[in-house]
Amino acid sequence: MLVAPLFVIGLLLGDGLGSTGVVLARILGIGLLSVGLAGWESQGQVVHLAPQAGLCIYNVGTAIVLAVFGAYGEMNGILLWPAAVLHGLIGAMMLWVILAPS
Repeated sequence: MLVAPLFVIGLLLGDGLGSTGVVLARILGIGLLSVGLAGWESQGQVVHLAPQAGLCIYNVGTAIVLAVFGAYGEMNGILLWPAAVLHGLIGAMMLWVILAPS
């Protein structure tokens, strides 16, 4: 969903998507990646930073997708840039939590 959303949606639904559907499909792909990262276990030991890393990946990835599609003019909603900035700030805060010494 993240790399080739049109191909995956074509296989699933047999129909194409508009530019808004492509953006939502990419955000869904980022969400799937972050859920997989958040639930990741390493050799029987729970990775304690995995939930924070999953949230960080989701928010940073969503901010990037929204900013790229907004910058190229494919989206122009009134809440596009506030949403991109909010996701970027949340991602930055999660990265700060991950990198802070315990």
